[in-house]
Amino acid sequence: MTEDVVKLAFWLRAWDSVTIKADADAEAIDKAKVAAKHAMESRVMPESIDTDRRREGLIAYVDRLDPDRRECIAENVPFDDDYIHGTLHDFVRRVAAMPTGEPEPTTGDLGSWRALTEEARRLLGSDGFVGRR
Repeated sequence: MTEDVVKLAFWLRAWDSVTIKADADAEAIDKAKVAAKHAMESRVMPESIDTDRRREGLIAYVDRLDPDRRECIAENVPFDDDYIHGTLHDFVRRVAAMPTGEPEPTTGDLGSWRALTEEARRLLGSDGFVGRR
């Protein structure tokens, strides 16, 4: 029997807060985006991390351990479909299942492509962020 090392990857939800000052709502939103980006790039521990709700699990790798070497036997193996952006993943699956090549206007494929384009725009929202409406 061999001994194997399994490395897991997953997302945790974390919360943090910053204080900003602004003269108008639009300015507050702009400043909030800058502050949020800075906070996310920081290596400082956030205020809280929800360790009870792990999402989008992936087996990063499985390595077989032998007395004289370590050998990778699998990488990037999905095992969990609890996606943070489930509707986006479903959309990508439907797009991937569509036929490749140019749509033929005479076969009705063009309507399917238009519907996917509209759904993509709706999923991204007007500001370009997934799930925002």
